Amino acid sequence: MGVLLSDLIQNWSLLQSPLKNLLSLMVTVIISLAVGLFLPGVDNFAHLGGFVMGIITGFIFLPNLGYGKCQTRWRICVICTFVPAAIVLFAASFIAFYTGVNANEWCSWCGQLSCIDALPWCKPSTV
Repeated sequence: MGVLLSDLIQNWSLLQSPLKNLLSLMVTVIISLAVGLFLPGVDNFAHLGGFVMGIITGFIFLPNLGYGKCQTRWRICVICTFVPAAIVLFAASFIAFYTGVNANEWCSWCGQLSCIDALPWCKPSTV
């Protein structure tokens, strides 16, 4: 979904109905995240991370279908911005995962992104 969004942004002027495509994509993303809220075992943090990295890598790897000097400058800016961002985000995620960083210490409400406490399978265990 992230790659589709970056493709839509990069080639906005070339599409026949880009607003319709954006609306369709956003509805799909919202439904996917909602499924992660209500089903046990579906991790929205993984989906959000994949969405963000999809956007970043989409800008890096997908071609811009425009041409000209302005497009070349845009491409250079995109590469110089998003390649370091992808490296930093990947390294930070890798380090946080393998060092066992507790995200709840930084963000007390972030647990609500993966499961709503009102659901019986989302209650924290007392054991």
